[in-house]
Amino acid sequence: AIRERRSQGNIDPGLFLLLGTADHTTTAQAFRWFLQQAADQGLPGGARILVCGSGTTSLLPDGTAIPGVELRGWVEQTELDDLLCRAQAVLVPHTVGFGAITRVSEMSLAGIPVIMSQHPAYAMDLPPGVITVEDHWQPWTRAMRDLMQAGQSPTLEAYQKWESRQVNT
Repeated sequence: AIRERRSQGNIDPGLFLLLGTADHTTTAQAFRWFLQQAADQGLPGGARILVCGSGTTSLLPDGTAIPGVELRGWVEQTELDDLLCRAQAVLVPHTVGFGAITRVSEMSLAGIPVIMSQHPAYAMDLPPGVITVEDHWQPWTRAMRDLMQAGQSPTLEAYQKWESRQVNT
């Protein structure tokens, strides 16, 4: 359903999502790294980051704001579905652990690109639409800019071909 809604042209250019439970240690660490980089070096022009998931509203000290970043916290399923339909991509900046890896193939099936650190990529055969980047801010901003310009999403055919090679999808 999300892939179908995305195909109707509802993509919001520059909208990126960080999704996960910040109560999970490695997810919180990944999100804090990303937010610190955004605070120190800024986001690409036109990029906006929505951080959604349990515990995410406490990732920054009270009164701290980062231009272009909104900490949403827990969102209801209907809002999450709407955000997934509109997002340019989902960001997975994990450098340790594998908390987000279960979501990567789901994003590909839904036609949502993913920009991901190299670390979780070692644990799986990457589905279509996943862009891996080094754990430095410049590759992250370059990948975000490239997606904002190209606006490409993984095709259903590419996903089905990938899925046919997997053992237990």
